[in-house]
Amino acid sequence: AMFFEFLPLASPDAPAQKTLLAHELTPGEDYELVITNLGGLYRYRLGDVVKLVKFHGGAPVVEFRYRQGQLLNLRGEKTSEPQLSSAVRAGLPGLPVHEYTSMEMVEGTTPHYLVLVESEGELPANASESLEAALCEANPVYATWRGKRAIGPCELKRVKPGAFEALRRQRVAEGTSPQQLKVSRVLRDKSHLQLLLDLSDNV
Repeated sequence: AMFFEFLPLASPDAPAQKTLLAHELTPGEDYELVITNLGGLYRYRLGDVVKLVKFHGGAPVVEFRYRQGQLLNLRGEKTSEPQLSSAVRAGLPGLPVHEYTSMEMVEGTTPHYLVLVESEGELPANASESLEAALCEANPVYATWRGKRAIGPCELKRVKPGAFEALRRQRVAEGTSPQQLKVSRVLRDKSHLQLLLDLSDNV
């Protein structure tokens, strides 16, 4: 059994929000899921953001939007996890990509995305350009900022087989529970980025 509450997404300068029950939701609005279950979780914030699409027989119909902290957002473009995933699939067709992640690069360069993939085989010579075009297609706001040159072209690197497993072991050693461990599609820890870069084809 599980009990759901919904936390409205607020602007950074808005006062703290209270959770809502299903019948209090507004269609078209985004909410973060908060759960309580018999397993011991009490008002646990999942980090999953959903959009209320409609009500069906009194029950809310929601659409997954993204995970908190998993947006690439350099200029307000808010590239979501689904958009990034779509771009990786469309930009690297025919290339088996086992895992991927990304990071916002802002120091000493024009702000841009760095995308790291673990795949079978070498990256095609035009892989970066293909991924860039797919990102622009997936997120028109990103394309607008690229057109203004306020965001630089994305950078793509291939990491060696086993790199993401090495990152998983590192995160477990840092205290992350193996049961709750998921591949972060957006890295925030520079040490995790460095671990993957040390295992990239460019080393």
